[in-house]
Amino acid sequence: MRKVKLRAEGITHMYKGEGGREIKALEDVTLDIYENEFVTIIGPSGCGKTTFLNILAGFIKPTQGKVFCEGKEVTGPAPDRGFVFQEDAVFPWMTVRDNIEFGLIAKGIPKEERRRISNKFIKLVGLTGFENAWPKELSGGMLKRVDIARTYAVDPAIMLMDEPFGPLDAQTRSIMQEELARIWFEARKTVIFVTHDIDEAIFLADRVVIFTPRPGRIKTILEVNLPRPRVKKIILSKEFLKLKEKVLLELGFI
Repeated sequence: MRKVKLRAEGITHMYKGEGGREIKALEDVTLDIYENEFVTIIGPSGCGKTTFLNILAGFIKPTQGKVFCEGKEVTGPAPDRGFVFQEDAVFPWMTVRDNIEFGLIAKGIPKEERRRISNKFIKLVGLTGFENAWPKELSGGMLKRVDIARTYAVDPAIMLMDEPFGPLDAQTRSIMQEELARIWFEARKTVIFVTHDIDEAIFLADRVVIFTPRPGRIKTILEVNLPRPRVKKIILSKEFLKLKEKVLLELGFI
């Protein structure tokens, strides 16, 4: 039986819009995320995907409902939930290594152990040789690798990722999707990943959660039983294209 790592229970969220009118962003969202599972969330713009992710992170308290992480109620941000933002969150005054070790210092990890951990993740994300580089010397894709390595390094139980590849050009984005699939396969984590990109949602996921237009509700959940490790040519397979057709149908595109 699979272990539930994160549970959202009856999440409804209201916020005040222009003129003080109340807007319902989410309505009665219940979802179980299992240990070492990669779940992607996709839906129309404005359907509450990022709001839901922020609630899971503890950045926002829902109007109704609760979130449980490993059985304990989420009441705010905590180290058990790492967050990778869409925007670059790399500290420009720190080298690659110092960025990756930042959270380890905050946890009080001794220097030798910090070095061992940072070496492991520098290698894992493909930044060997750039340990002492400054962020201004790195490409957008390399900066995102630093973000991912820093989040992995502090060993959160769950990783929350809010369209992390959104700002990248198409070629770099494709490379980073394949790299993230590899990193996840080699160092399993429970991941919830928000995206607007249908191919990205299917390629990365064990399950694709499709939201309705606002107020966001879970319309359907698709199982993705494509073999791992995954490489980008899988998007040309019949199995992938069948899944893509289902997502397009659920989103009302065809």
